[in-house]
Amino acid sequence: MKKNLTGKPGLLKEINIGLIKDALVKHGRATRVELASLTNISQPTVNLLIKELLEEGTIISLGVMASTGGRPAESYALNQKKTAMALVVANGDSFKTVITDMNITTEAEAHVLRNKQLCYTEQLAQSLENMIVQYPNIGAIAVGVPGAVTKTGEIFAIPQIPEWEHFPLKEILEERLKLPVVVSNDINSITVGYLSSQEQVQNLVYIHLEGCGIGAGIIIDSKLYPGPSSFAGELGYMKSGNHNAEEILTAASQKCPEEEKSETATLLANILVNMICILNPEKILLGGNDVGECLSQIQELLKNSLPAHVIPPIGILEQEQHHYIKGLGKLGLQLLNQDIQIVRR
Repeated sequence: MKKNLTGKPGLLKEINIGLIKDALVKHGRATRVELASLTNISQPTVNLLIKELLEEGTIISLGVMASTGGRPAESYALNQKKTAMALVVANGDSFKTVITDMNITTEAEAHVLRNKQLCYTEQLAQSLENMIVQYPNIGAIAVGVPGAVTKTGEIFAIPQIPEWEHFPLKEILEERLKLPVVVSNDINSITVGYLSSQEQVQNLVYIHLEGCGIGAGIIIDSKLYPGPSSFAGELGYMKSGNHNAEEILTAASQKCPEEEKSETATLLANILVNMICILNPEKILLGGNDVGECLSQIQELLKNSLPAHVIPPIGILEQEQHHYIKGLGKLGLQLLNQDIQIVRR
């Protein structure tokens, strides 16, 4: 049932601003007339909001467009430099911080080694506080972690950073830094980053091996699927025979290289058969642990298990760190554009 918005001009204004920003996100640039058409907002209201958004620096003028016979029109775009984001890639022995603009263009970055005299959270919070002083236009923080993350930002299944086991990192950082924070699983972040550069792909699985650990990022209908318990993609628990995937990888790592390669390929092929049967993805990507050396063997095993026409393209994901930062940036943008997200629902 729709709520009556009459008498709530403040809310209507925020909705209209969200619609204008949404249109500029989708189209890159637009004139006032085009914005009125794209948003179904009256021309006088668009004119007033454009004036306000220009004054506060949320949008910028791109100048007058070339005339096509009518009156020349001024074009506008979001100001990508108005607000910055702090992106964090957390690992067991260090963390990397990256400052980007709203276009996820890197403006500064630093690699920080763990100080064992401080708890991880304290060292990370201090580092972010220093960055906020240096870059006061930071408007959102996105943290990627090697563990599972609940919808509320609590971390679990994170052996690399034991002090964050069942730890509400999002809540702690937001309370201390007074900024919106999103915490995301590393593999999910990489998957989101890759998807942002692949307009034609709507259903995707990315499987990553790291040492004897294995996990997946799953995209369904162009959206990340974490599952109701944030456990989707935790492939280490998946059974193959009498053992789970991590036990098989651990046992394989103790054998000669050729045997390890063969057993890893067999495990991945078994997992992919299940993934294809359940999700039927358009594309599958593999990363980590030199999995490229197993690719041909995996493909042969799949051909022996499934009809050829149901096997999607399988590739190796390159530049994982690039996609990781891109994915964190996309998640950070969702925090900055919360008014847009509300309108889209």
